[in-house]
Amino acid sequence: MQKLVLFVILIFTCFLSNGQITSTGCQGETQYTNGNPNDPIYYFELGQTGDLTATPPGGTPGWNFVWSKFTVGAAGWTFYSSENNVSSSTISNLTGGAYTVTITDGTGTVVGCYVAWVSQVLAEATVDVAPIAPGCTGPVQLNGTINYGSITPYSNLPAFPMLIDANTQISVCYTATHTWVSDLAFYMIGPATCGSPTLLMMPNPGAIGQGSVCNSGNNISNLCFSTESTNNINVCNPAPSTLSGTYGTYGASPTAINWSTIYGCDASTAGWSVQIYDCIGGDVGALTDATISFTGTSACGNPQTVVYSTPSGYSSTINDNTCSASTASIFTVPIANPQPPIECEYGYEWNSTPYVYIADSTTSLNIQLDQLIDAAGNVMPWQDVIFSLSITSTCDTVAPGECFGGDGYDEELFDLMPTGQTIIDPLPVLCTSSAPQTLIVNQIGGTWSGPGIVDAVNGIFDPVASGVGIFTISYDVPNPCITPGTVIIEVQEMPVLNLVTPAGLCIDASPVDLSALSVNNGGLYIGNGIVDPNTGLFDPAMAGVGVHLISLEVGGICPNSANASIEVYELPVVNAGPDADVLQLSLSIGCHWCNWWKLCLVTCRRIG
Repeated sequence: MQKLVLFVILIFTCFLSNGQITSTGCQGETQYTNGNPNDPIYYFELGQTGDLTATPPGGTPGWNFVWSKFTVGAAGWTFYSSENNVSSSTISNLTGGAYTVTITDGTGTVVGCYVAWVSQVLAEATVDVAPIAPGCTGPVQLNGTINYGSITPYSNLPAFPMLIDANTQISVCYTATHTWVSDLAFYMIGPATCGSPTLLMMPNPGAIGQGSVCNSGNNISNLCFSTESTNNINVCNPAPSTLSGTYGTYGASPTAINWSTIYGCDASTAGWSVQIYDCIGGDVGALTDATISFTGTSACGNPQTVVYSTPSGYSSTINDNTCSASTASIFTVPIANPQPPIECEYGYEWNSTPYVYIADSTTSLNIQLDQLIDAAGNVMPWQDVIFSLSITSTCDTVAPGECFGGDGYDEELFDLMPTGQTIIDPLPVLCTSSAPQTLIVNQIGGTWSGPGIVDAVNGIFDPVASGVGIFTISYDVPNPCITPGTVIIEVQEMPVLNLVTPAGLCIDASPVDLSALSVNNGGLYIGNGIVDPNTGLFDPAMAGVGVHLISLEVGGICPNSANASIEVYELPVVNAGPDADVLQLSLSIGCHWCNWWKLCLVTCRRIG
């Protein structure tokens, strides 16, 4: 809670009132602390001046309007302007302060006397609630900032204008230190607004034919002159004496004080002074207190008393041997109780919709709520809640943004987000030769990570980049309410095959074990003539004559295959031709092994 002097807000209605002073400003109402009835106060936005319009409540046409102004910290009202013989009166371009208008009708009768305040916005109020992070649970962090702004102040009012007349009760009192009191003469001087009239309270005795040094008494103690007293003061008889008491006449032959000298002056106008002549040299003194009091009827027709008094501890030297208005000491008496600005306590308050209990709602701008608690003290389920921050005041229940511009209120939403779990579609076991895979997930906006991820946004997994192994791939969504997901991907190596076969075999050749020639990594041999698929035993007799395609195949997750051909030859048929008479030949046919096949050779042998 902070104390501001210049910030006044009350029950605002931003429209013209039904009173006798209206305005284009936004209307509120004062909250005087002295018990006086409150007055309207009109607020004007930053950079604007004010206006007031007075309308008579009735009476005879030919109305006259007299405006006066009071500014907080000033001593009283000062004349502002007047208009005569008009039906209403408007004053414009007004700065902050109180304005009063006295309205008389065509017969001279006072028909209205009204007061209104003008207040100008000097700095706009602002309230800001930081965005609240959404979540699926708590805690909820509230952070706010406030600038209360400022306006021109208001205060309790001084006395209203009150013209002095024969019915006004007047009292002027002096207290001073001085030797030889018969040296002195006492006067009161009116403010400059009524011509600074000089009113004689009591002259120096020498000025009225008495001895100028007739009283050697010392000091003045609450010596008062009053319209309500008929007592007479004769300084020279008895003597010596300290001057005190209350009097209405003076001198050996009582002379009445001529109070009419100040008739027509406004008792509420500051600038009333007292003057003390010291008409004989050689004596010294000082005024320590002066009080001027007026009791009468204000211009608004109400009884009131206006008092001016020197402050406590006051002391001002009385000029010696000064017996003229131009040389004598003059003491301006300030108003007894100058009106300070009304101080309002300004603070703030957190609220919410729906209601959530906020323990430090008026004492902290930064609050963490670990739970949502309802009015009964029960824990509420986490839900959407609008949290608001507003300016509060001991003077008002309405945010200043309504009349001051700016903004006295702000709110933010705590958005309860649904919980979710990330599910990634699994992949089959991959081989190092497999193509890159696009991973499928049930959430959006996340990021992929892990070995083999070559595109973190689109979730591309490349087994070539990962290599052989078992890998954990993660998908994270920047949302505290969605749990991250993982998937396991296995990458296996492609088996290596090398199928080697003989170039050709005779059909009567022995079976050949192809596994002894090849690298099969557990593959199976398939094709004509294969009698054992595990070892690749090839029987040319079973295969028969011809070219045979043999396959070596590895199945499973990462299959591979290799192909080769084996040619099987038939045995040749030998024909020696017709018998010859000249030479008898003996033919013999023999087959010999050579490398991996039988070569059928024909040899000739001579007979006889």
